[in-house]
Amino acid sequence: MSGMTDNHNFSGNGADETVVGIYHFFQPRIHEGNPPMYYLLHVLDHRGILDRETALKVYRAKISDEIDRDHEIIGPFESLEQLNQYAFALCEEINAPKVSLLSVAEYNLLLENSHDLINLGNDIKSKGNILENIDREEKTKSGFFSKMFR
Repeated sequence: MSGMTDNHNFSGNGADETVVGIYHFFQPRIHEGNPPMYYLLHVLDHRGILDRETALKVYRAKISDEIDRDHEIIGPFESLEQLNQYAFALCEEINAPKVSLLSVAEYNLLLENSHDLINLGNDIKSKGNILENIDREEKTKSGFFSKMFR
């Protein structure tokens, strides 16, 4: 994941507001005897790295008040299902159209096979586990033009 953690815009076409989460299944502090769990290593949106406070707010509201002490990751999540639930809640919180979840292995494979940043951006938004925020469409349909043409 070298070179990909700074605030680059991976939106591909500039208008796509897909949120991308990169997760890993591991045991961060083996000496404490905790079982391995899922952790979100990076959460990106169309502007770059998503605001950590927003991500933590959703974690505390939907998963647990107990957050891992590591300041760079979000978790733990006991299962992929719980990670998916969190990702969808985050998507709703920031009113994003969808979220794409990729494991570190999937992300690295896309990175290795990518020829340019635009293709990488498109791939990470379309080849992960995609969760769509269908309620967002209803919110945007009640915008200015829909009110004007009723």
